[in-house]
Amino acid sequence: VNETAVNVALSIDYFALTNIDIFEGTTEVFLGIDMGWKDERLAWDPKEHGGCAFTNYKASTDPELTNIWVPSLDLANRFDSLQNLPAAEGTVLFDGTVIWRRFGSIKGICLFDGLERFPYDELACPFYFENSQTFTLYNFDYPEEVVHFFELEAGERKYQEFTVVPEHTRIKKKDQRLDIVFCFKRSSNFYTTKLIVPTILFTILTFGSFLLDQRVGERLGFGVSTLLVIVAQSILTIDLLPVTKERLWVNVLTQGSQYFAIGAVLES
Repeated sequence: VNETAVNVALSIDYFALTNIDIFEGTTEVFLGIDMGWKDERLAWDPKEHGGCAFTNYKASTDPELTNIWVPSLDLANRFDSLQNLPAAEGTVLFDGTVIWRRFGSIKGICLFDGLERFPYDELACPFYFENSQTFTLYNFDYPEEVVHFFELEAGERKYQEFTVVPEHTRIKKKDQRLDIVFCFKRSSNFYTTKLIVPTILFTILTFGSFLLDQRVGERLGFGVSTLLVIVAQSILTIDLLPVTKERLWVNVLTQGSQYFAIGAVLES
């Protein structure tokens, strides 16, 4: 801990996931960022100012727009800077304590971990909050619970493809950096009914060709028809699959189904 640095209290309020773009490699979340610090230069005696105990000042990381000093907090893996958040005033107490709270969407660059289990995956995306100014030193002070989840009771937004998993979120506190790894669970029911179950059923259906006599011409026609259905179903659902270098088990399932259907046709 640098004793000459300013101590800045920091906490994060999580409200919602606004977007995950696997192809772009980004995650956008709506957060509330609470910071507090003490600036003795702003202190005053309430008795000399009509009992006034607090006031508001324009606060911004842009030196042209701020009336007070503020910490230059930003994302190390940012796609959009925290400086683009909507403007918010800082509340200054008579003893020089400054409270600054901002709300807005934050977009970070992610190397998603866990895609190989698609569509039953939980994607992890880190957000690295740190001091963006090299020559300004301050240390972060954290409460016991540095991240609070307020996503409509953490998961009630049923229409979303992804929901946050608070219990799997990992937090690493450092003096001048806060690492938060959010974990998002995919809503898998859609993929199960549209992709997994039909693939398995069509594969089982190919067994029907073995129940027909080899001398019956319909046996070959049945096998070819089943193979065409499996290939068509694979083409129609290809847009549902993420493009990744990781080997997805669902790709193994669909490819195995096609190979089995081809084998059934060749055997006929």
